Amino acid sequence: MMRTLDPYLDHLSACNRWTPAEYVPFRIGHQRYGAVRRDRLDRLRVEDDLLTVTPNWVELIAPPNRLARSAALADLVRRLVASRDLAKERRELYPVLRRWGQEPVALVDRGAADYLGIRAYGVHLNVTSEGDMWVARRAQNKAVAPGKLDNLVAGGQPYGLTPLENLIKECGEEASMSPALAAQAQPTGAVLYRMESPKGLRDHVLFTFDLTVPIGFQPVSGDGEHEAFYRWPFEHIDDLLRADDVFKFNIPLVIIDYFRRTGRISSDAAGYEDLIRGLGGGWRGKFDE
Repeated sequence: MMRTLDPYLDHLSACNRWTPAEYVPFRIGHQRYGAVRRDRLDRLRVEDDLLTVTPNWVELIAPPNRLARSAALADLVRRLVASRDLAKERRELYPVLRRWGQEPVALVDRGAADYLGIRAYGVHLNVTSEGDMWVARRAQNKAVAPGKLDNLVAGGQPYGLTPLENLIKECGEEASMSPALAAQAQPTGAVLYRMESPKGLRDHVLFTFDLTVPIGFQPVSGDGEHEAFYRWPFEHIDDLLRADDVFKFNIPLVIIDYFRRTGRISSDAAGYEDLIRGLGGGWRGKFDE
């Protein structure tokens, strides 16, 4: 009997839960590059040398070049950290752009991406071996989803690296994987989601990769972000996806996409079309214009 897709759709729904009316566009050069919560407008009005704040939008004040805009955003981030509106600077720069492949109009500290609702990118790797999938358990001291299950390798996409270059770097840091093995990873597309978070609006595009590793492969954490690694059959991974609060919130989307691409989800299943649209960001609409 075919298993229901309802738990999978629940994961998609949880990662796409937000209320557009509670946000206003964050603009640079009169174009939307993010979204700011309405309840933060009063706080941001005091930064009137850096921002123009209206009831309908917030716009960065800076000369129209990347260097000046990046400097203005860096100044804003420092002020938000000083006022404790942001926890800290992450000291990793993300590109500010409307679509991947465009030249960024500015660079912004990773720690402010959700606060400003700026689209962020990441890389996620599905690692498999002879019908099993490798997953990791996040360290208990992680600020986000401590102790939850994770992809074996995943990370944010900083400015200055291609997704594959970034993936190879993350493979070394998170699993002590050799560059030669990591370079065999195959790009397979992307999954998209947009959700409310305590920090603001999390608008993410996750570039996905698949890698088959030798039977004797054994990951070792190089950066302390994971406390354990497991190699489990696909059937057990499926059971875990159907349990509550086992994975970090966005990881099921990556694994569900892998199951879809490799034929482990039948197109005959009720809700299949909703699943396809959800993974591809089909919920996006006028807010992106």
